Amino acid sequence: MSTNHLLVWNAHGLNNRARRNIVRDVAEQQRASIVCLQETKVANLSASMNADLTGAGFDFACLPAIGVAGGAVTSWRRDLWSVSSSCVRRFSVTVKLSPADSHAEPWWLTNVYGPATRAGKPDFFRELRDIHASCPGAWLVCGDFNVIYLAYDVGSQHLCPSDESVLLDWWHQERMRVPESFRRGFDSLVLLVSWEVWKERNRRTFDSSCKMPTELVSLIRHEANDWIAAGFHSFAPLFTPAA
Repeated sequence: MSTNHLLVWNAHGLNNRARRNIVRDVAEQQRASIVCLQETKVANLSASMNADLTGAGFDFACLPAIGVAGGAVTSWRRDLWSVSSSCVRRFSVTVKLSPADSHAEPWWLTNVYGPATRAGKPDFFRELRDIHASCPGAWLVCGDFNVIYLAYDVGSQHLCPSDESVLLDWWHQERMRVPESFRRGFDSLVLLVSWEVWKERNRRTFDSSCKMPTELVSLIRHEANDWIAAGFHSFAPLFTPAA
């Protein structure tokens, strides 16, 4: 069985030895030969702490936490991987890896922990662009970007109105919590969902027919994907393609 597995995990703090032992247990279960951890909250990661995380056979490069915030570490099995270059920047750790037992082409691995505040994001993306420019050949970037790709990636339960909510008030309040680049899509989604729920209300009132909630959700998703296909691209980041 292959042992060239990559484990990527936001650890939410590794100052506690018991938590480090949990990470090591998972790495062993997954047969990981490379482990990328984010949000270590460790300013000075020692070799003994890394051994707690992955075992004694791993080397590592780390991005120190600032106080008890942030931090990242990339660890690799020294009998399986050789690292010829490493670079630690403000938001990332980059290493150049080559298989220790073959002449395969080396590749670059960047482990990131992105800024939680909006103010730091331009610098973060500039850093990624600079890293890409300095890493010729195969390059893999992983970690916790602290940005939205799809709306459900951020645990968007807070976007669901409660039974006591007034729709217009809820809409105005919640759209301000959505990143500006997503607001046009969010506004259109609210209108689409409201329209489909209104039509479902009419079906139940006048036609004595009804759809199951899952059927209504599927209908909304397909309608949204029809809008995307017709060129309304503001919906695209909010939906995966409908099956």
